[in-house]
Amino acid sequence: DLEWIRLMYVHPAHITNYIIEVVANEEKIVPYLDIPIQHASNNMLAKMNRKHDNEHLLLLVNKLRDSIKDLVLRTTVMLGFPGETEEDFEILCNFIEDMQFDWLGVFKYNAEENTPAYKFKDHIEEEVKEARLNKVLSIQNKITRKKNINRIGSKQKILISSQVNQNLYIGRGYFQAPEVDGITMVKTKESLQKGAFVDVVLKAVRNYDMIGELYYESP
Repeated sequence: DLEWIRLMYVHPAHITNYIIEVVANEEKIVPYLDIPIQHASNNMLAKMNRKHDNEHLLLLVNKLRDSIKDLVLRTTVMLGFPGETEEDFEILCNFIEDMQFDWLGVFKYNAEENTPAYKFKDHIEEEVKEARLNKVLSIQNKITRKKNINRIGSKQKILISSQVNQNLYIGRGYFQAPEVDGITMVKTKESLQKGAFVDVVLKAVRNYDMIGELYYESP
């Protein structure tokens, strides 16, 4: 039987009250949502044809956090879309800082033929895109590190995915999606099986990753 179900890449405009209720109450669905906002400036959202605005995103994030216990939020943003002004970019940066997403992916717009945006004017220079990307990564790195530090001392169910050496395993908690988020390194002298769920006490943070030790109940 499936132990964990994770919802990834859910369009913000398509999250209904029913979806929120199911995520909040279904035990096998982990309290983790990946909602790619792409941007937070109404000007950019309209150009991207995203069908929602800044206010919708703000209300949605607050509603999700109010409705789903221990919710972890991941999002994705695009930088350097044609016509993105400094004001648009600052709106996005402020939104990221205000919303405090647990995880955030960022990529630069790449012009592709036969797409509507390819014909847009005011394409952004590569140097500007790179500078904006680095600023967003710097903002998010601090947020993610703070979120991970707050998890130190907690007991988490960790899914073991591989073994590094005799006393070290790699796994992930419900708050870590595979391939895109950080991992949890589990220190133990016990033999753990790939695919096993184990209780781990988180002890430290290393970059985007957590370090923990196998949990033992007191006699």
